[in-house]
Amino acid sequence: MSTGAAKRPLICLNEWETVSRRLPTLSARDRTLAASLADSPSRLVVEELRDTVRIKTTSWIGVVRFEAFEVQVVPKYAGENLGVLRMLAHTRGLEALRRAPAVRDLATGGAHLLDLISLLLADAASQLVRGGLLQDYVTREDAIPVLRGRLRTLDQATRRPGRIDVLECKFDEFETDVDENRLVAAGLEAATRFAQHPEVRRRLNRARSVFDDACDAQRLDQTWITEPIEYHRRSEHYRDAHVLARLILQRLGVRDLFATGDTRSFVFLLDMNRLFEDFVTFLARRAFEPAGAVVRAQRRDRSLLEDVETGRPYGTVIDRKSTRLNSS
Repeated sequence: MSTGAAKRPLICLNEWETVSRRLPTLSARDRTLAASLADSPSRLVVEELRDTVRIKTTSWIGVVRFEAFEVQVVPKYAGENLGVLRMLAHTRGLEALRRAPAVRDLATGGAHLLDLISLLLADAASQLVRGGLLQDYVTREDAIPVLRGRLRTLDQATRRPGRIDVLECKFDEFETDVDENRLVAAGLEAATRFAQHPEVRRRLNRARSVFDDACDAQRLDQTWITEPIEYHRRSEHYRDAHVLARLILQRLGVRDLFATGDTRSFVFLLDMNRLFEDFVTFLARRAFEPAGAVVRAQRRDRSLLEDVETGRPYGTVIDRKSTRLNSS
């Protein structure tokens, strides 16, 4: 943990709580961050008063680090951060929590949500290392002294006319620099930059050193962060690590993935309302589907309510028809 982070005031709040505190003056970057958090959907409201700062939480839980202070938001009734992890484990199909008893000790010690998820990612990545990283054929183009694969005739004629000591070749290489490993490496990279707990950072760095040698995270196809991933027999064991890496990358924002230098502020928040709905849907499916019922989650539509001045959606309409239990 950096010295700056150690001196930063920490405010721990529950969902739907309002407090006023004497805090350091917000910087310009802090004001910009506060404005984005208060925008639709409102995740956290930070208001500067005459001699205090008023902070209002909503249904979003997690951690927000400003340059001047840090806010941690935990749920009221879900067993705090450990309860959130259990709900995530059920709704995302995670086995990682069951295999990582250290997370329970860390949660009891007051570690924030991002640290706990980062520890799960570090352990899942270490499991992959112990089992051997996935390898696949990757197409490469390179200038080499001997013919390998197929000669790129046009490139050879235009770039190296009359030369036979260096050949422009296109060939397949069996290696670990594939998107399955790059996604995990990208998650470890982001988690390392934002995790605070010393033990979590140690485990992240140990796993990251292996993945950095195995692949180049900056070559990751960005669709792997947002689009569904199809797994097969050889890649199924990557599911937990991918779920955790995507959770971190999606919440922190892709734009911050390869930022350089000291990151003094960041946002990692989960919508507790949405997570609770997903958890209830999971429980309903487990209870009713064996009896032949079909459980459908609520469908949200953000395209119906629009701010006429900005042209941006400002609310969500939920289709209640999609909550029915349909008997088959």
